[in-house]
This record gives sequence, structure tokens and C-alpha cells, in this order.
Amino acid sequence: MTTQVLACLDDPPPTGGGPCTNSAWIEQPSFLPPLSVDDAQTIAYDFLAALCAVMVVKLIGKKTQ
Repeated sequence: MTTQVLACLDDPPPTGGGPCTNSAWIEQPSFLPPLSVDDAQTIAYDFLAALCAVMVVKLIGKKTQ
């Protein structure tokens, strides 16, 4: 999914809040690369597995004390 913004293409751009005569939807630049649903699910499952592993270690640590 890409984010798009409506940009004014007038040269020079209108001043004082005037209307834009030429505009177009352009992709908004992003610091992060696009993320697919499959990639997001993989990240979420890995994060959940890490949380479960931490909880198991904490529970084992409490039982040994």
C-alpha cells in the first residue's frame, strides 16, 4: 500500500491561499520500504514467539528460586 498526496504542479505555486490550477496525486516519500501483508504477519508472529519465549524463561526462573 502506498500513500499518495495531492500536490500542486503550478510553477510558481499560488500565493495567499489561491487555487491551484494543475494538481496531481503523487506517491509520498517514505523512510521505510513498503510492507506487504505477508511480511507484516511474519513480523507479528516472530514478535509473538519472542514474547512467549521471554514469558517461559521468566516462569522457569521463578520456579527455580
